[in-house]
Parts: sequence; C-alpha cells; structure tokens
Amino acid sequence: MKKILFLIGIVLLFGCKKSDTVAPTAPRGTLLSYEKVGTLTTAELNALDTEHDMSSLMRYSIDYYNVTYSSIYKGNPILLSGLIIVPQTSDSLSLLQYHHGTLLPESSIEGGIQNAPSKFTGAAPTKVKSFYEIRLLCCVAASHGYIVSAPDYAGLGISDNVNHPYTMQRDLAENSVDMILAARQFIQQQNLFYKDNLFITGWSEGAGVCLGTHKLIQEEYSQQLNLKASANYTGPYDYLQFVNFIFDNPNTGTKFLAIYNWACYAINEFYLGSRPYDQIWRYRVMNSIDAILTPSQKPVDIFQPFFLQMVQTGSDVAMRNSILANCTNTGWVPDVPVFFYVGVTDQIIPHQITIDTYNGFKNNGASTMLYEYPGNHFTAVFDYFFQMIQNVDSINQLP
Repeated sequence: MKKILFLIGIVLLFGCKKSDTVAPTAPRGTLLSYEKVGTLTTAELNALDTEHDMSSLMRYSIDYYNVTYSSIYKGNPILLSGLIIVPQTSDSLSLLQYHHGTLLPESSIEGGIQNAPSKFTGAAPTKVKSFYEIRLLCCVAASHGYIVSAPDYAGLGISDNVNHPYTMQRDLAENSVDMILAARQFIQQQNLFYKDNLFITGWSEGAGVCLGTHKLIQEEYSQQLNLKASANYTGPYDYLQFVNFIFDNPNTGTKFLAIYNWACYAINEFYLGSRPYDQIWRYRVMNSIDAILTPSQKPVDIFQPFFLQMVQTGSDVAMRNSILANCTNTGWVPDVPVFFYVGVTDQIIPHQITIDTYNGFKNNGASTMLYEYPGNHFTAVFDYFFQMIQNVDSINQLP
C-alpha cells in the first residue's frame, strides 16, 4: 500500500472479473452454507506467519470454513460470504469477530480483493502481505482460543458483482451484524461449546466497521447479542474529520488520496443518488477503479472547484449530512468497554481522530481505554494485536 499509486496503475492492464449470485430469500443473518476448507497446526500456522513471530499466542490447531449468509445491500437482499475459524479444543469458547482493513477493488493489486477472508486457503503467501490480516491476526486469535468470524463485506468475496460500500459505516455494520448472527448458527450446528460472549475488533476501515457495529448492536441487537467489548485500531470514527483531511488541504499532495477519493465515490453512490461525475470530479469517475486511479495526488486537481468550495463552506447540505451520517463517534455512549489503539505517526487516518473519539466517550462516562504506540498505520499493528488479546482475555477470563 505504500506504493499505492504505482501499484494501482497496473489495473489499466487488467479487467475486473465479476461474478453473479442469486439474492437469498432467507431472513437477514441466516447461515446459508458452510464448507470446511482446511486445518492448520500451530507449527504450520507459525510457518505461514513469516512477517512476525506470533507463536507466544498460539495454543491450538485450527479448522477454517468458508461460509455464506444473507444480508442487505442498498435495502435489498444479498448473499455475502466470510470466514469462520475454530480452535481444536473442547473448552467453552467465545466469539471474536474481526473486521479487515481496506482491500483495493481489483485482484491484480497486491492489497486487493483477492485477500477477502473467504478466499483464504491456508497456503503459503505468494505475494508480500498475502492474507496478512487473516494469517497473522484472525488465525492466531483462533489458535489462542476464540471462535473467529471474519466478514468479507458487500462487494468482496461472493458478492464481488456489486460495489463495496467503502467506509460507509452503517451499511457495513449491517453486514457485520448479519455475519455474527450467521456465526452463532454455525456454532449451534457444529455443537461447539459456546459461552455466549461476543467481542469485536478491527483495523483501519475495519475499525470503523467495528465501532459502527458496536453502535448498531447496542441500539438494535442488545437482547440477541451479548457484546462484551469492542477493540478498535485506528479507524475513521469521526468521518467529518476524516474527509476534511483532504478537503481542508486541497493543495497538499498525499499519496493516499486514492482511498479518500474512493470514500467520496462511495458517498456519492450510497448517499447522494449517484450524481453525474462532472458535478464532483474533474476527470471521469464511473466506478471504484476510476476512483482509486486518481490522475494527481492533490485534491485540487481531481475535484471540481465549485464542489470543493461547497464542501468547505458546508453549503452542499446533502454532502455534509452524508458525511455526518457516517460518524460513529457522536450521538451515543458505549455501554460496554471500548478499547482504542493508534500509532502516533499514522499517515493515513489522522491520529487525532482516535484521541478525540476516546476523549468524547470518556467525558460522557463510557468505560474506555486508549493505547498509543510509536509507529504509523501499519507498524503499530502488532502492538495493537497483542494488547487487544490481553484486553479481551481479561474480560473473557482466559489466563
């Protein structure tokens, strides 16, 4: 991802292959299928984790399953997919749902959609960072002693025939809750010993999904799901501050403008009624691929001047309301513990977003903790993960 503009250039040489799926008729959150993909021993898993030694957390061999379930997309039924990983133990287990970070919308890119959780086969990585989060985080958490579920989200995995609602917090939270409901059915069908404790976590886009899922569970599913805590590593919780990172600095170049522009494209598609591209952009943007193929690293070069002005002044009311609708840091107070983790030199999602969200919750009486680490969006990930496991273990009463 550090060379995002170079890597996404190769998209021009490859077409996007989309698959068609039939919309499910079952109620939302219904587990529709599952298939065991394989087993990994702790030794085999340790051999896969070439980037970092995770062996101190591993306890059990794991089985992993590809699953499909019913959810919604733009208000309509959709078939979604994900991954469930189960430790080989007879102990009573809790469920930990992991929400992955940004996967760029093209399979030829190193950090692309071919890394969706449901596509994990347990094979050795063929490219740098292949299934990075699945190998080093999800599988390790399962080996440590949790049933782990990992949703692909709409637009990834089996649903790659639709556009991914990138950073659209409510839409993704709906997909997430439905995956949790499906995972509980899987647990029941597999006759696993389940202690009915739910934990949720995530990184980057996934941290935003995680906090949005926490909010949705508290507001609508608290009687069905026993959420014990959420653990969030550097997400766009304050969506206004997130997008203003580029809109308030239109003449400043950033090598990560592509992902911000993808977020703007998603806002247009999911909230603004798909305005004609020339009402927003100075170049042709017809899909997610176009959005990440920015012709410049400066916002002023890719957005229409009148659009920038209206966003900056707040006169584009629909745009501002859409941005505010994606904020998960206001309008509620978490009623179970929420943990925040962040690298102090994060160059993608401003570090201040995490600080402000933590302070806002704390000042309103929430049970919350903040962990700041030397490092950026990527380099602090293992600090987050080891601390997250410790935090979750303490609540789950694991040694």
